[in-house]
Amino acid sequence: MRATGAYTDAARDRLALIATLAAGTWTNVFSFHAPRYASAATAGKIVGIAADGPGYLLATSNGKVTSVNAPSFGSVSGAIRAPVVGIATDQATGGYWLATSAGHIYSFHAPSYGSLTGKTLPAPVVAVAADGLGYLLITRAGHVYSFHMVSYGSVAGKKPPAPIAGI
Repeated sequence: MRATGAYTDAARDRLALIATLAAGTWTNVFSFHAPRYASAATAGKIVGIAADGPGYLLATSNGKVTSVNAPSFGSVSGAIRAPVVGIATDQATGGYWLATSAGHIYSFHAPSYGSLTGKTLPAPVVAVAADGLGYLLITRAGHVYSFHMVSYGSVAGKKPPAPIAGI
């Protein structure tokens, strides 16, 4: 079992959520200084969690999104070519983005600013992050790709002490 987290400012409170990622279909969500609504049954391996308003969203590797006390705008329907690796929320619309290991972005009630679809990547994408203006895709080798926001660099060309696993 491993954990992933989401951290954001929400309604003047600091919100920290950690979801345990287990082989089974149940996910435990641990809440720190934030409301805890419930753990959720999911259809697939959990790969990401994102705070969204008073609740949170859980994303699975097959593109399914489970909403817990947060608005849901859908999941990926049909087959996907690469597994989903993360989810990030758009503060402006309340929507969200799912990112795949190949750098494709699925937008749900959020603007699409592009993706890395069709490009040869130096390493698989392992995470997606948003800051209110756009989103970043981060690869296992430390490359950071910026979409609709300022980029402050990456560790590309420098050997990280270990493969990047997330953000």
